[in-house]
Amino acid sequence: MGYSHRFEKTRKPTSEEWSEITRVAKWVINNARAPYIAVDGAFDSDPIEGQLTTYVERRDPRTGRLVAQAFEVNHTTANVLQLMERVPAIVFDGKGSLGEEAFVLTSAGPQQDREISPCIWFCDTAHKPYDLLVCCVLILIDNATPGLLKIRSDGDMHDWTPALRLARRFDASVNLPLSIDPNSECQPAPRSNREHWQSVQAFKAVG
Repeated sequence: MGYSHRFEKTRKPTSEEWSEITRVAKWVINNARAPYIAVDGAFDSDPIEGQLTTYVERRDPRTGRLVAQAFEVNHTTANVLQLMERVPAIVFDGKGSLGEEAFVLTSAGPQQDREISPCIWFCDTAHKPYDLLVCCVLILIDNATPGLLKIRSDGDMHDWTPALRLARRFDASVNLPLSIDPNSECQPAPRSNREHWQSVQAFKAVG
């Protein structure tokens, strides 16, 4: 059984909103180098750094068709802003067996999204480590652009808490989407600098 998130758009983001969306997405990638605990504590010893993939469109010289080529995500440059059918998009997935379905969020409106891919607003992460980043990006976008996305999830407030702690390193005032936590009951402390440092050191020791 899968474990998925849905984030259908209600409208096309403005240029200012898209700029903020790309800013927060890149921040998440920049700050996701340690083996954070993911959904239900699963994969708590697996690193995220070096285990993400993004996809770049290339034109096949033989057929002339656009094809997606996988590249490793660079956490310093946060190279997750790509093109999807020539439309700017945030694109990332887990790498190899740590991946499932790519998270894709374009700068287009709902109609153009459906033309690009009927289920572009759907991402099954199967509880894999990159799920943390998908949820964190959705939290920050939902807070920065209220009403832009209709967020639904197979996860509950408990499942999303680790992502909220990471998101609160960016902005301590953010909350979970109302569809996940209608009364904003989930109020964890941001992941502390000490915890962040300890997790990085633990990863380096194992590596």
